[in-house]
Amino acid sequence: MSWSGTVYCGYCRGKGHNRRGCEQYKKALKERYDSAIQTPEDERSYYDTIAIERWEKRQQKKSAPRSCTYCSDLGHNRRTCEKLKVHMEHVLKQEFAFRKAFVEHINEIGLNVGCLIMPHGDNTRKQIRNIPHLVTGIRWEEITIISARESFNRFVMARPVTDLVSDRQLTGFNIHPPEHWPTGAQWTPMASRWQEQYYGLQVVSGMPGSIEPPAGWLENTSDVKDFFKDRESWQWPSENNASDYYKCNWWLLEENQELEESA
Repeated sequence: MSWSGTVYCGYCRGKGHNRRGCEQYKKALKERYDSAIQTPEDERSYYDTIAIERWEKRQQKKSAPRSCTYCSDLGHNRRTCEKLKVHMEHVLKQEFAFRKAFVEHINEIGLNVGCLIMPHGDNTRKQIRNIPHLVTGIRWEEITIISARESFNRFVMARPVTDLVSDRQLTGFNIHPPEHWPTGAQWTPMASRWQEQYYGLQVVSGMPGSIEPPAGWLENTSDVKDFFKDRESWQWPSENNASDYYKCNWWLLEENQELEESA
């Protein structure tokens, strides 16, 4: 695949398809197979044998029933898997509830571009520890329950008021999750959230008005899709897999306070 995103065929060098979907390649394989299969078996060359095996293997693969790479059941693929759809929907509901609560919280504390904060973490560098910082940016792409369940990434970018020019002084901070959030059993407790302990902040002069996330951020589903990209259904909590490691009850939903288990 080129940098422009266009696919080129490794056989005919055509654009818009690969070797697997190349009609010229299919035609050449079939012609080579027809020629080899008509040759008496005791007169076939090594290349005749390879041509026959390659064509027959291709046909067997085409006729084999499909199996889903998520649940391993036959008759459908990952894109149409109902079990995956149910599991993703459960996590998406938590993601949307978390994002709504997140925006409400930072509005409550007055966190926005232009506000003043104080570094409030155990690992704060001595030279900036007692210096107010001006928030210059919010990295919204870092804010998702997929990562926040373990610890907030440093999504607040700020500069010390003593040096608002140098990029070397730009520092990332994050917040502590409020205690009133309806977090689930697999939400990491504060004692283990080292990012927030090291790079926390305290708002000392908030901005008036409400902060608005970028358009579409509240409804964005890309992080959840990425989370499920390499997962399989056996990793979903069930009676046969009670390990806390795979559980996804990070946020308590109003309509379902317990993790919905799916066989």
